[in-house]
Amino acid sequence: MPYHALYHTRRWLCKEDMISYLISIHKQIGMKHGRSFIYILGGVGVAGALVVLVGFVVSQRLSLGVKAGEITLSDAEIKKGTKALQKHKARLEEQTLTLTHQGTSTDVTLSELGVTIEVQKTLEKAKKVRTAQSYWQNPLALFQEENIDIQYSTKDSKLRKTLTEAFQGALQRPRNASYSFETGELSISSAQAGRTFDINALHTDLQKLINGTREDTTLSLSLRKSSPDVTENDLQQLQSKVAAYVDSKHVFGYADKSWTVPRQKLLSWLTVEKQQGKPQVVFHRERIRSYLKDTIAEDVNRSPRNANIYFNPQTEELKITRQGWEGRTLHAAQSLTQFLADLRTGESQTDLVVNRPKPDVYRKNLDNIDISTKLGSGSTTFGGSSASRINNIKVSAQEMSGSLVMPGEEFSFVGTLGPVAASTGYEPEIVIKNGQNVPEYGGGICQVSTTMFRTVMNTSLEITARQNHSYIIPIYGKPGFDATIYHPRPDFAFKNTTDNPILIQHQLQGTRLTFNIYGSPNNKRAEVKGPYTLQKNEDGTTKTVVHRNVYNTQTGNRLDRDSFYSYYEPRNNFETVTSYE
Repeated sequence: MPYHALYHTRRWLCKEDMISYLISIHKQIGMKHGRSFIYILGGVGVAGALVVLVGFVVSQRLSLGVKAGEITLSDAEIKKGTKALQKHKARLEEQTLTLTHQGTSTDVTLSELGVTIEVQKTLEKAKKVRTAQSYWQNPLALFQEENIDIQYSTKDSKLRKTLTEAFQGALQRPRNASYSFETGELSISSAQAGRTFDINALHTDLQKLINGTREDTTLSLSLRKSSPDVTENDLQQLQSKVAAYVDSKHVFGYADKSWTVPRQKLLSWLTVEKQQGKPQVVFHRERIRSYLKDTIAEDVNRSPRNANIYFNPQTEELKITRQGWEGRTLHAAQSLTQFLADLRTGESQTDLVVNRPKPDVYRKNLDNIDISTKLGSGSTTFGGSSASRINNIKVSAQEMSGSLVMPGEEFSFVGTLGPVAASTGYEPEIVIKNGQNVPEYGGGICQVSTTMFRTVMNTSLEITARQNHSYIIPIYGKPGFDATIYHPRPDFAFKNTTDNPILIQHQLQGTRLTFNIYGSPNNKRAEVKGPYTLQKNEDGTTKTVVHRNVYNTQTGNRLDRDSFYSYYEPRNNFETVTSYE
C-alpha cells in the first residue's frame, strides 16, 4: 500500500469523509484492479472497527492488562475496580503495623502514621496507563500485563510526630553553629550533626505493604545523619557584621526617655539562616516586638484624659474645670521596622513611633458637645456618718463628677474611681468583705454608688451591672434601692444609649448627696416603682424588687421595663473586725 494511503487510513478513524475518499481512490485505480481494492478496503475496515471497539472498551472499563499492586484490574469495569480497591483499603486500615528500632517497638495503624490510601487516584492512574491510541501503536499491549503502585498520601507532620514520640531517645536534632559571649567577646559555638529516621526507606516499605507485595507487617526503622543548616564557616563569613550590630549600644528614644539595649539582648534578636544557599543575618521580629511591648510600652503608654467640664443649668454653658491630655500609645510594629532600618544603616538610636490619640473632650472641641438638659437625678443622705466615712464620700463623689460618657460607651464606677488608698485621699472605714465588717480605705464609697444607681434609674440609660449589699444598710432607707461596689468586682455600670454625650455632676448640700445627669433631649422619661418587699423571713433574710418603666414623652407609649431584685442576709451573720492592717 502506498505511504499516502496508509497515512489516510489512520485519518479515517476520526474523519467522516472516509467513504468518499475511498471512492475517489477506486476511480483512480480503475475497474481492472477493483477486486484487489475491495480486499484492501475490507481489511482496513476490519482494522478500523477493531480499534474503534478497543477505544470504546477502554473508555468504559479500566485499562486492559493492568494490576495495581497485587490487585488485578484487567478488563474490570470502573465500578468493580473501585470496589476491589476499597476492600483492600479497608483491610489495610484495620491492620496493625509494628515499627521497631534497636529493641524498641510500637504498634501503629496507617492512620496514625498519617497515611491515606487514595482509591480514586489509583483508578485514574490505571485508566491512563493505556489508551486506544496506545493499542493502535502497539497491538501487542492487548496481551501484556503492566503493574502500577497503589497510590497513597502522607501527612508528613503526623508521621514525624508519631515517630518522634515513640522513639525519642533515638533521635537528635542537629544543632546549628551559633554566636555567644562566653569569653566576653563575640565567639562561635560549633555545629553538631543530628540523627533522624530515613523516611524514604520507610516509604519504600510502606509502598510494598500497601501494594500487597510484602506480608511482614513489622517495619525496621533506620537512621540517617541529619546535617546542621548553619556551620562555623557560615558564621565566620558574617562575624564582622554581627559584631558591629551587637557592639552598637543601640538606644531606643522617646521625648526625654531612653532605653539602651544590652549586647546579649541584641545578640538574642538575631540568627543566621541559609537563603538560596548563602548565610544571611535574620532578625527575630517577634522577640524585638515583645521587648518593645514588655519593657518600653509600659513607660510610654498613657490613656488620653478628658478635660473635666461643668454644665451651668442656669446659663446652659459648658466650661472646663480641669484640663485633659493626649494619650500615648507605642506603635510597636512601626518602631520595629524603624529599628531594623537604623541597625542596617549603622544608626545607633531609634526614635520610637508613638501614636497620640486625642481625648474625647478638650478645649478645641467643646463647642461640638451638645449638652442642654437634665436627663435625671438622684439623691441619698448620710447624716450620722463618721468623719472618715464623710471624707470618703466627698472624695469619691468628686471623682465621678465631671465624667463625660460618649454615645454607646459604658460607664464603670470602679473604673472611674481609680485607686483607693491613703495616697488618693481616702481614710479607713468599715466595708463588708468576705463575710465580715472590716475597716479599709474607702469605706462609705457605696453611698456614692447607691446615689449613682438611683440617678440612673431616673433616666432611660441601660444599667449593665448592679449588685445589692450583703445585708440591709439602714442609712440607705427602704431596702432594695442600693448598689455596692468593690475593686474590681462588684461594679456598678451603665451604658449611654443616647445619641449624644452625657455629663455626670454632683452636688453636696450638708449631708445630702445628689447626682445630675445632663445630655440632649431624647423624648424619654423614666418612672420608678418600688422598691417592694417580696419576702421577709424570721431570720432576717429579705427579698425585694424595684421596677423601672421607660416611656416615650410624645406618645406616652411604654418603651421598656426592667426590674432589679435584691436578696439580703441577716445582719448578725457578719462579724465586725475593729483593727486595721
